[in-house]
Amino acid sequence: MILNSFSYSQTNKTPEIGIEIEKASYSLGVNIALGVKKDKLVIEPNAIAKAFKDVFEGNELAISEEESMEVLQDFGKHDTLSLEEIEKVSYSLGVFLASRTKAQGWSTIVGREFVKAFKDVLEGNELEVSEEESESVLLEYNKKVKH
Repeated sequence: MILNSFSYSQTNKTPEIGIEIEKASYSLGVNIALGVKKDKLVIEPNAIAKAFKDVFEGNELAISEEESMEVLQDFGKHDTLSLEEIEKVSYSLGVFLASRTKAQGWSTIVGREFVKAFKDVLEGNELEVSEEESESVLLEYNKKVKH
C-alpha cells in the first residue's frame, strides 16, 4: 500500500534535539499498537497511518476531530463491524492519537516506521525496539521536544 512509504521527515534526526526520528516513530507505533492489542481492538493500521499523515501534514481530515470522538464513543456499542466501519474507527483513532501526539510537541513522524511497528506488534513479529526501550525513547523524545 502507498501509506507504507509516506514520510513526514526529510532527515534521520530532528536537528533541534538530535534523536533519530525513525526510532522515535517506530517506538510510537510500538507503544500505540501494544495498547490496541491489549484492548483487543480490531483496527486497520493503514487507516491509522493515513490519519497521522493527514494531521501532521495539515491535510483536510476525512473525519473531523469532533466526529472522530463520536465514532470512538459509539465504537463499543457494536458487536460486529464491517470492514468500512473498522476503517472509519481506525481513522478516527488515528486522528485522536495524532492530534494528541502533535499537541505534545512532535513536529514530524516517519510514517513507514510507525506503520511497520504497528504491524510488527499486531502480527507478532520480532520488534526492532522492545516495549521497555520504546517507552524510554518516547520519554526522552517527549522531554527534549518540550524544551
